[in-house]
Amino acid sequence: MQENQNNNSSPSFEPENTRPETPAFLKREEVRTMAKDIAAIGEQEARMEQERIAQLQKESTAARGPMNPPSLSSPQATLAQATPPPPIQQRKPPGGSDKLIVRMIAGGIVLFFVLNLGALGFWYFTSKDQKNPVVVMPETEDNTAPAPEPQTTPEPPPSLTPILKTQAIVLDSSQELLAALESILKGSAPQGLSPILASPETRADEILEGLGMRVPPEVRTLLTNNLQLFLHAGGEKNRPGVIFETNKQDAQASLKNWELSLEQDTERFFSAIGQKGSAYTAIFRSGTYKQTIPYRFQTFSVLDFGIVYGTIDNYIILASSLEGFQRAADALTTTIQTP
Repeated sequence: MQENQNNNSSPSFEPENTRPETPAFLKREEVRTMAKDIAAIGEQEARMEQERIAQLQKESTAARGPMNPPSLSSPQATLAQATPPPPIQQRKPPGGSDKLIVRMIAGGIVLFFVLNLGALGFWYFTSKDQKNPVVVMPETEDNTAPAPEPQTTPEPPPSLTPILKTQAIVLDSSQELLAALESILKGSAPQGLSPILASPETRADEILEGLGMRVPPEVRTLLTNNLQLFLHAGGEKNRPGVIFETNKQDAQASLKNWELSLEQDTERFFSAIGQKGSAYTAIFRSGTYKQTIPYRFQTFSVLDFGIVYGTIDNYIILASSLEGFQRAADALTTTIQTP
């Protein structure tokens, strides 16, 4: 009885290691699903891809030199940078209208060169024909060539008669007339007015050419073959001049027109006399000698040097000084009144 009580009062204990293990309840945060696993794998792969790209950029930067690599903030930016650029679109061949325009331009250029070559050939052949003209002889009734015209021998020019009846200076030769005149101007000439006579066979145009004078055709048609070169010596000044005989036509208008080029046409002649000074004027002015003889003059210097010209009866006096013009006018008037 007592033993049974002891058995009922003392509980029996089993060792802990002999108890069967019961599974503990899983925590909610430790529960894994397939979606979480896939997301974790995606993040791990993205992280690995970023590390790989960063490693490649470091290697390329080390190979090229220090650069500022572009920042990668997300896998999407990396993929955008790795995306190749779109292919370059090739130009389309020109259409039919463009080809037509190009052909028209090319045809116009070819036509331009063809026309120019044709014009050049036409000019060449026509100029060649003009250089070698063909003379067509007129046909006569008996079909015989006309007899040639008899050639006439030109008459020798009349001798240059002295216009001034004073003591003359005779030149040894009419060749190099300007050089001979320069030697006379540098030497000592008799005071007053003296005619300078060249060879009687010398023509007036030859004397003008020898003096370096150019006479315009408008004035040359008024002149005869009678021409007189003279020299006026006053003190230390030797001033030459020329007297022209005209064919009794009015020479005033032609001489007035000659003023436009008179200085240039007689430049060699007046350069042999002297140099222009500070009183030089490029215009002509008018004057009157003895209230009956008008003249025109252009001043070169204060040493009574310049162009002076005037007309008396049918003669033209072209002098290099006013005093020389006046003395030549006096001598010419006396010669005209006393034939």
